[in-house]
Amino acid sequence: MPTSDSLARLADAAERIADALEQISRVQNARPLPDIVVARSPTDTSTLPVATLRPEGILMLTVQNLGQAACTLLAPTLRARHIEVHGEIIGKDQRPHAEVPLPVAPEGPGCVVVFELGSGAHLLNDEELSLEVPYTEGPYPGTTVREFVLSPVGPDGGRHGFFPRAVGVRAG
Repeated sequence: MPTSDSLARLADAAERIADALEQISRVQNARPLPDIVVARSPTDTSTLPVATLRPEGILMLTVQNLGQAACTLLAPTLRARHIEVHGEIIGKDQRPHAEVPLPVAPEGPGCVVVFELGSGAHLLNDEELSLEVPYTEGPYPGTTVREFVLSPVGPDGGRHGFFPRAVGVRAG
């Protein structure tokens, strides 16, 4: 049978554990993190939308890291209707890569992500697209995934543009 003394000790221990967990949470949330966005840099003067679908079926978009810590961008995934396409990241060497370091660069240049959708891509001109951009060094151990919806904005000079909207962050 528990005594009042043992219950008091147990309550004190529970309070110390709660304080320790709160401190751990504050320390983890205080560390610098990347902030991955689909956006043009402020110095980019292009009039094209940040995500464009070219007539030959190539979707291109720009990814920036506006956070406080560098990360490694991993091959993104695009979903629409019944298709799923894995993209490539264009590195500083202008060649496609499955992963690329992405430093903190609020002024750009960021990096370009390319999806080859093929000749039927024009069917997606008026569709919302789901984009997942995985990266390392995020708030979760291992891989973090930033989720976006790309909403169509219509044609622009023979290309179709999409407006990105961030919708979540989750563990990969």
